Amino acid sequence: MHGWDNEADMAETIANDVSSKLNITESEGFGEFVRIENHVSKLNILLSLESEEVRMVGIWGPSGIGKTDIARALYSRLAHRFQRTIFVDMSFVYRRPDYYGAKVDFQTQFLSEVLGREYFKVGMDHLCMVRDMLKEQRVLIILDDVDDQVRLLDVLVEQTEWFGSGSRIVVITQDIGLLKSYGIDKIYYVDLPSQKEALQMFCQSAFRQNYPPDGFMEIAVEVAEAVGNLPLGLIVLGSYLGGREITEWVDILTQIKDSLDGKMEMILRVAYDSLSDHDDKIIYLHIACLFNYDTVEYVTCLLSDSHLSVVCRLKSLAEKSFIHITENGYITMHHLQQNFGREIVRNESIYSPGKRQFLVDSEDILDVFQDNT
Repeated sequence: MHGWDNEADMAETIANDVSSKLNITESEGFGEFVRIENHVSKLNILLSLESEEVRMVGIWGPSGIGKTDIARALYSRLAHRFQRTIFVDMSFVYRRPDYYGAKVDFQTQFLSEVLGREYFKVGMDHLCMVRDMLKEQRVLIILDDVDDQVRLLDVLVEQTEWFGSGSRIVVITQDIGLLKSYGIDKIYYVDLPSQKEALQMFCQSAFRQNYPPDGFMEIAVEVAEAVGNLPLGLIVLGSYLGGREITEWVDILTQIKDSLDGKMEMILRVAYDSLSDHDDKIIYLHIACLFNYDTVEYVTCLLSDSHLSVVCRLKSLAEKSFIHITENGYITMHHLQQNFGREIVRNESIYSPGKRQFLVDSEDILDVFQDNT
């Protein structure tokens, strides 16, 4: 728990933290993503950028299918056409145990970014001023990983007439009901890749090429089918199997096929167990429980006394597709990976939370304090 001398210092600290989570994206690096241009082209049709109306578009699909990568590519290609742009990963708000006022601070920083103001106070008496200022701005807003746990930014999203002509708001979610509740009827569904595309995606991860080398075609096709063509699974498993003997491929394929339920968890378990260096596993769990969306510099500084060679470990995890490090130094871990890592820690002591190495659930933390354990 932080200590602040006054509320102004606290507000500044929180605003800076929120600001660091906004615009966590990058301009390049999508060339190898299979079908990316096809996705972007179809989204451009829905966005209808030549229209002067303010338009909201949804991107919908299951977890692990590549919605965020598509959104980043879209953002990269369209940002120059707008006066103000912002890419917000909503998951850090939903999944962090922030105090009740964090939502207001998030809205404050969001408005500051959109309006180009260093600090802007949110309040009912300011809404008319906000509306007038927004009408002068052609903005591109992408809200990633939106769910229905907390209805943040309701006013901004619902009042599309506030934004300047030609503005576009893109909402990314697994929940089509959420999109419909906002009246968003222009929805792009990200479906699973075809068998051919899935094989190409898998081969790029495993072999750094579009097709399997001699002797690997049959087994590669079987593995891709066993994963269910889910991009996250293809990438994670491809990174794990690349460079290994066919006998190991057969063994992993058998394990996946024998796992009737929790196939994605099985894939993540296989990949996690493949980390031969114990320190890699330690850093993986640190990111999953504490440091997702923080910077390499910040994590390295906090763990400087841990003797873990943090920079090398982060590079190793990135090379194995456990995490992604953006061009501006942020660490991002897919929430399926994050949830899996947190489940590993929870299973260290299911009924005695105080014995776990990390606590991330607010109820568990409360129990530990109340029971003095």
